[in-house]
Amino acid sequence: MGNKEDINRLIKLSNHVGLIFQMLDDIKDFNKDNNNKVYCNDLKNHDLSLPIIIAAQKNLDNYTILKQAFLKENLLLEEIEFLKKIIINSGSIVEIKNIIN
Repeated sequence: MGNKEDINRLIKLSNHVGLIFQMLDDIKDFNKDNNNKVYCNDLKNHDLSLPIIIAAQKNLDNYTILKQAFLKENLLLEEIEFLKKIIINSGSIVEIKNIIN
């Protein structure tokens, strides 16, 4: 078996790969293409993903709008589209892509 230094490097690498995978998965949620995911499922299910968190941190208006949306039991398609625009316009998707790179 490898030495402790190699094992620690492997653990660190696996953590990074896992984080990158999760960030890519979060981004895919906002792409309306054939990516085998339900479009904007995180918004529909009130799941806080990284793009939503970053968008909410950008300014108080985004935070307020997103918070109120997450308090509603069900969101209409128009509301989901509006929230998606807020998230994309916040630059959170680009910011995540930059982190990955």
